[in-house]
Amino acid sequence: MHSSEINQIQCAMNTWITQVIVGENICPFAKPVIDNNRLKMAILTDTRADLSFEANVELGLVRLVEEMNFLTQHPQTETTIILLPSGFNDFEDFLDLIEMANSVIEEFNLRGTYQIAHFHPNYQFADLEYDDLANFTNRAPFPTLHIIREASIGKALNGVKSPESIPERNIRHARKLGADFWAKIKQLTP
Repeated sequence: MHSSEINQIQCAMNTWITQVIVGENICPFAKPVIDNNRLKMAILTDTRADLSFEANVELGLVRLVEEMNFLTQHPQTETTIILLPSGFNDFEDFLDLIEMANSVIEEFNLRGTYQIAHFHPNYQFADLEYDDLANFTNRAPFPTLHIIREASIGKALNGVKSPESIPERNIRHARKLGADFWAKIKQLTP
């Protein structure tokens, strides 16, 4: 992957984070992390459409372990997102990767330390139709693994009266923003 492609991927993801995640307050805990430069963005350039799914999964899981090790050694970095611009275009295959990533967390005895949030350009909540605008809360420009520190979630939730209302608010807000808003966001990112 050329440096110009990597720059385009970073720009697209930064735009999505700035305008959707922070700008529309999809994650009320993201702004301080972004403002204080405590997010690491890792782009997995090894995965490719011409590799087998198994080979791409192996590369993705190795990178996941590397990034969890990085976070363990660098407490000043709050969180890491791993972008998978190639090899995981199929959402169902991506969900298989998520399942395996959660198994890796178990295998390395890191449950309670880290958890994985995930985003995908074709994200679809199990109980929603594909075209439901609520899906856009998790539709990022690229398949993405987001490694979150469990301790950080606990701290962030301390001041929140009803954390269970955040996803409900996001669903209502995504629908209220409307199809035109989401179409404009999609134009800003590949």
